This record gives sequence, C-alpha cells and structure tokens, in this order.
Amino acid sequence: MLPKRFPDREEIATVRTEAAELDPGVEGGHEHRLAGRILARRDMGKLMFLDLVDRSGRIQLLIRPDELGGVTVDLGDIVGVSGVATKTKRGEPSLAVRELTLLGKIRTSLPDTFHGLTDTEAR
Repeated sequence: MLPKRFPDREEIATVRTEAAELDPGVEGGHEHRLAGRILARRDMGKLMFLDLVDRSGRIQLLIRPDELGGVTVDLGDIVGVSGVATKTKRGEPSLAVRELTLLGKIRTSLPDTFHGLTDTEAR
C-alpha cells in the first residue's frame, strides 16, 4: 500500500537555490523533503543519480542504493525524498538522499521523446 500524503515538502526551486550557494562537495546544514516525478536515471555502480521534477523545477538526487533497502524506482514513478542539499564535484546542485518513499508507481512506461513519433496518426 502506497502512502496517500507526503507532508512538509518543499519546492525544488528553494532547495536548488540553497545547493547552488554551496561549494562543490559540501553538504548543507539541514534536511529537506521533496516530492516529484522521476524523469531520468543514471546508475554509476555504488551511486545512482535520479532527476526529480516538480512544478518549480528539476534537481539531481544522489542515492546510494545499498542504503535504501532495495526500493526499485522506474522512470515516471512519483517519489518523496528527504536529504540534505549538496553540490557535486562538477557543480550540479543536488540532494543527497537519506530516505526515499515511493508515492506512486507508473503503470505504463513514458513515451520515448528522443526519437519522436514515427506514427503520425498517433498524434
């Protein structure tokens, strides 16, 4: 059973602003709670990067899969996360995730926007 609510969440734009002011590799002081849809996923071995999007913007999530207890996340899922603002070594404003809650599972996969529509009748 998925939770119905994810209280005390903030908008991504406010967390992005805080993370942008940090030096690369430094974590912020207090914990933030965000909710949104996963639109990109990059697995890099011991670290996973997700792009979380809400109505205010986009932020990169830094996740260590072994610390989250086997939660599987697919593109298009709606999740709630809590963690601290940080900036990666390359300067990308991010959220270092401490807890991830699955709020909604996508039933069908998102359409492929890279190649566009091949069937003109599907528009």
